[in-house]
Amino acid sequence: MEKQNTLQESRKKKIEELRSRDINPYPNGFVVSQTVDELKQMIAANPDSLSEDEPVFSMAGRIMAVNRFGKSTFIRFKDRTDTMQAYIRTDRVGADKYFFFFFFFFFFFFFF
Repeated sequence: MEKQNTLQESRKKKIEELRSRDINPYPNGFVVSQTVDELKQMIAANPDSLSEDEPVFSMAGRIMAVNRFGKSTFIRFKDRTDTMQAYIRTDRVGADKYFFFFFFFFFFFFFF
């Protein structure tokens, strides 16, 4: 019982931390722009269309693996169509967004 109370308190503290940063811990209304398969087809059809800033897309799926190397991270995620790997760098997304990603990831991965 004490372990459960400690876990609940830890979750409450993490939620308070997110709210103190003006982040909604329970966001909704997320709209997926492409599936993994659609994105792979788009890249295969026109690989020259990719740049560091374009295209911008939003995807939803399950994180299958995380490999963290200091200030950069590789994640492998899977949606209903396929699997993809992403590379996240602190200097590209910013320290706050990088913190946000890991805060959420470890919060949900280890506590749910």
